Amino acid sequence: MPRHRARPSRLGLLLLALIPLLGAATVVGASEDSWRRKLGRGDANELHATIVQAAKSGDLAAGIPLLETAMAAPFPHLAVACGEALQAIGYPGEDKGTLRDLPAFQKKEMRTKSEVEQKNLARALAVWAHPLVDVPMAQLAASRRGPAVQEE
Repeated sequence: MPRHRARPSRLGLLLLALIPLLGAATVVGASEDSWRRKLGRGDANELHATIVQAAKSGDLAAGIPLLETAMAAPFPHLAVACGEALQAIGYPGEDKGTLRDLPAFQKKEMRTKSEVEQKNLARALAVWAHPLVDVPMAQLAASRRGPAVQEE
């Protein structure tokens, strides 16, 4: 009697291939507000530990709070750590997570007059190195910004 092997259908194989992508697109852990609460307290060491936790979580909801934390960071290495966390999180598409909210963030936060905030934002965006941040990086390097900001 011949044995029949159950072969998965093409649809079944497609669904199996999409499962990792769908899992990456969902919010794994906390919402943006809870990330803001976590990133908004503690000293520099606790803040760095929370940034590392956000990077390890892969939670897309941590994106904008990480950018906000980078701008308000009291030390440059924390802004760089936020950029590294954003890079580690990774983004499956422009319509999900931080990339969807990035234009609104840029419009609001790029108008800051604080040189320290501008430099920290430049640090975080440079480390993140996503193609969508090329325009904000060019804006930060524009001649109307201070020399210190342009250097970053």
